[in-house]
Amino acid sequence: MKKIIICIGLIVAVALISFSVYGLNIASNPNPSNVLEPTNEGHIYQETTQDTAIQAASWQDAYADILIYYAQLPISTTSEALEEWRFMLHDIDQNGIPELFLVIYNNGIVDHRAVYGFKDGSAIRLKTSISGEINGGMILPPNGAPGIIRFDIVGHIYRYIKYELSGVILTSVANGDFVALADSFRLNAFPVTEDEFDYVFGGRDEKDWLTLHEINEDNIRNIITNK
Repeated sequence: MKKIIICIGLIVAVALISFSVYGLNIASNPNPSNVLEPTNEGHIYQETTQDTAIQAASWQDAYADILIYYAQLPISTTSEALEEWRFMLHDIDQNGIPELFLVIYNNGIVDHRAVYGFKDGSAIRLKTSISGEINGGMILPPNGAPGIIRFDIVGHIYRYIKYELSGVILTSVANGDFVALADSFRLNAFPVTEDEFDYVFGGRDEKDWLTLHEINEDNIRNIITNK
């Protein structure tokens, strides 16, 4: 009986020691595959499916660090790949601080990956349905209106989705499409006239494209930090 009790005690002790060691490892390295390397500013990023908040002195410092990180990310394992990370800036809600778009670009195809904003001293990843590959890009709303428009071409169909920024969420506020061959226009799934369509999305031949910039030292300095 004593031998059985001693054996049980030894098993419990080993289990407790193993749990303790495991717990220390998790605490010291909670997510080793997702922790990003610090930049020269000393900021550390954690790329997860959850929201991220990045403390920085200004939106310029935060966005510069984000771009430095993305520039180091591998895109493809093939030597013939033409894909590259690019970025766009646009002040969606016209509050004086632009938002940062991160995309993968490949010969006219734009793959939207993330949109960042700067709120209360932190750069955060915005919640949005702007994602995936499109044969198009982002255009500005007509007449200097706030928001941003995602434009895509699928065969003979031209698709538009207008987004506006509310807090940390980019919300779809209007969608439309027109068929070039049939010269038909729809806004939020209802037929409309061309003038009604253009009032929301702008003329089909008057697109004000959001410029895609390569991520390099000159563009980070001249476009982001202005140093």
